[in-house]
Amino acid sequence: MNYLYKTTKKSENNSFLNNNIFNLLYNKIYYYIITLFPILLLIIFFSGCTNSTHHDKPEAIKGVLDLRNWNFIKDGNLALDGEWEFYWEQLLSLDSIESVHQTADEIKYFRIPDIWNNYWLNGKKLDNFGYATYYLKILLDENTPQDLSLKLDTMGTAYLLFIDGKLIAENGKVGRSRKEMSPYYLPMIKTFNIEGNLSVDVVIHVSNYFNKSGGLWSSIILGTTSQIREKRERKLSFEIFLFSSLIVSGLFHLLIFIVRRNDKSSLYFGLLCIIIGIRAIFTGEKYFIHLFPNIIFEITSKIEFLTIPFGLILFAMYFKYNFQNKQSIILTRIILIVSFSFTLIIGIFPSYIYMNIWIYFIILLVIFIVFFNIVAFLEIRNKQTETIFFISGIILSSFAVFHDILATYNIISASFISPIGFNILLFIQSFLQSIKSSTAFNTVEKLLKELDIQNNKLKLLKKRLVDNLVGISTELEHPKPNYNLKKESLEIKENFLNQIQQILNSDNNKTIKLDDLINTKKMIYVIDTNSAIVYSSDLMKKLVEEITQAGNFKRPVLITGETGTGKELVAKAIHNTIKGNKGLFLPINCAAIPNTLWEEELFGHEKGSFTDAKENRQGCIAMAENGTLFFDEVGEIPLDIQAKLLRLLQENQYKQIGGVKLLKSNCRFVFSTNRDLEKMILNGTFREDLYYRINVFRIKTPSLRERKEDIIALLDYFFTKYSSEFELNIHEVEKEALFSLLNYQWLGNIRELENMVIRMLSIIYSSGIKNNYILQTQDVSFIGAGSEEIPSKKIVENRSFYNESDFHSIDATNLKESIEQYEKNVIQKVYNGCGKSQIKTADILQISRGALQYKLTKYNIK
Repeated sequence: MNYLYKTTKKSENNSFLNNNIFNLLYNKIYYYIITLFPILLLIIFFSGCTNSTHHDKPEAIKGVLDLRNWNFIKDGNLALDGEWEFYWEQLLSLDSIESVHQTADEIKYFRIPDIWNNYWLNGKKLDNFGYATYYLKILLDENTPQDLSLKLDTMGTAYLLFIDGKLIAENGKVGRSRKEMSPYYLPMIKTFNIEGNLSVDVVIHVSNYFNKSGGLWSSIILGTTSQIREKRERKLSFEIFLFSSLIVSGLFHLLIFIVRRNDKSSLYFGLLCIIIGIRAIFTGEKYFIHLFPNIIFEITSKIEFLTIPFGLILFAMYFKYNFQNKQSIILTRIILIVSFSFTLIIGIFPSYIYMNIWIYFIILLVIFIVFFNIVAFLEIRNKQTETIFFISGIILSSFAVFHDILATYNIISASFISPIGFNILLFIQSFLQSIKSSTAFNTVEKLLKELDIQNNKLKLLKKRLVDNLVGISTELEHPKPNYNLKKESLEIKENFLNQIQQILNSDNNKTIKLDDLINTKKMIYVIDTNSAIVYSSDLMKKLVEEITQAGNFKRPVLITGETGTGKELVAKAIHNTIKGNKGLFLPINCAAIPNTLWEEELFGHEKGSFTDAKENRQGCIAMAENGTLFFDEVGEIPLDIQAKLLRLLQENQYKQIGGVKLLKSNCRFVFSTNRDLEKMILNGTFREDLYYRINVFRIKTPSLRERKEDIIALLDYFFTKYSSEFELNIHEVEKEALFSLLNYQWLGNIRELENMVIRMLSIIYSSGIKNNYILQTQDVSFIGAGSEEIPSKKIVENRSFYNESDFHSIDATNLKESIEQYEKNVIQKVYNGCGKSQIKTADILQISRGALQYKLTKYNIK
């Protein structure tokens, strides 16, 4: 034992040290992340933004961009932003534009990058559908490299680009109507030679009859070929990296879900990563279209647009699963309805329809993002460190999505950063997953060490048990007499029987005055007006003393005994003896509570913790404050609830469902059972640690067979209790009836005796108790009279339930009905004979208790 004690201490110290080191490291990481979080937001925001109005970079003014002082080798690339000449609903060649310069009184200018929807022409705002020509003259110097390249992103939604009148780039088909044009999105690089010229004329024809926006909505970058290609390859590599990391992470989380089906968070997050990864190669450089350049525009457009509602659905489900509150549940339902509606629209209708109503979904998306962050901020106040990490990642990814919305509608000039935001969320999710795995691994290690210690203890206990069995077998072979205890028990019974025998033989009368019996030996010990213990035996006197001791004992009390022996009455008596007890006595029928409702019944719930939780609800622990909580039939509690009950008994603290605050329990715990808990422990249906926690002060309620001295006192008590209800005054009893009552085994104990008295009073028509009344109320004859053993086997062997007359009395037309009628008669007799005790009835009939309950319901036996 000393070795075991030292091992335990050492493992506990090591576990404590490891936990402290882990918590210290964890808190430091948390401190650094929370400190750097606002800085990280700003870095992400500004890393996506490009400032096109930098004072060192020239801009186009009235259709002319002067680059004579710009050195592409030293200064780098340049966006052709600024004022371009703009010709609405005209597709002009370079020669036509030069003719306009000579004849037009006024030339219109348009600032790019921007959409023409925002442009007013001749007092009228332009429509998103239409076509136009853009023109820009670029002035160069003689040191400009001869070979230059243009980085062309998407435009709305088809264009032709001419340099000095030569077509060098084409995307889609430009037309003057929807039938004439074909949209296409494909970023590209086009190289051209200035051929020694000191100026370059750029003409772009753009048409749009599909998208919600039209025009040159993205900047055109001019630079050397090597610079442009390097910029594109860097951006494309980064997008491929984002795509790969998101897809791999998504598959990883799906594998986690396959292994752990209960963790739906991994399912939603894995699918979300895959959706965002797919979107990453359909936006930006559109790597997917580079791989499959002949793919139809309508298909790529639908895929790109569908990723947003699908991603929103998965994000909402992921959010709801991690925050089980009323706000997140309602928000998720609204998002599902809205997103599925837009998904159907995108799937059914062509692009020019859903692109033009897309703005309404974006408005709703912004509202959802705001609500997501409000709920997250509300949750962040009372949560633990790891939850704060998670919420921070959600806020950051929401911020990235909001940033991309602003960039999409040219409110800011920036690159898309939502994949970056979701990669950061992915990092946080992976970090939390690693913490969870490490914690679980540490717990498993600790449990394995404890299991090893318990195995060593079990070996020692097994050795002791073998030694004890050897000693017991030796004593059985050479028994030592123990006359004192046996003699004392016999004297108690003999004294009582002698008194009864004197009364039975006192005269020749067949009846005895009930008062004469009552005066023989009776005592009523009343705890209060709500609970009374009736007894006249020394065995019950000892029980009353134990109740008084239990009242002064503040630890849990376990009451054992057969069914019907008054275990709840004993529990109530303990409650009433506790000094200063101001609370309720609250009994819980453990066999009557469904498994799914146990936690709510015990602990209660907070408002919004689940769908129907519309208000706070106290559990039994709170309702029994400063009182007694009585668990009737504790052996019926499910194993998962046993673990939570054990923690409650150990810590005296608990949380409500959906709550974060630890509540203190201040009630007395009393338990009862009619089952063999030690046997249940061996069968694995009852926790051993919970058994030791509740079996601190144990009281056994004796069966009525062990205290037959109390039958007369109990009869008087029940007759007094129920006589007024039946308007009868019972004052005598037949000797034969008294003999039957005292010799019956009372398998249902006091409950059976009480039920027999009620049935007897319902048929009695005189002031005395006769033996035939007893026989009428008891379908089973008093078998085994005088025997001290439980007569279950004797009843079966005697076969008093299976009479031939029962079979002849059956009125049925077929074999099935005959068998069912006969079965009903047999069950009815045994059930009534056992005082309606299901346990005894099932034991006699040799069927399970569940099968008996089914047949009682089937045959309507009450």
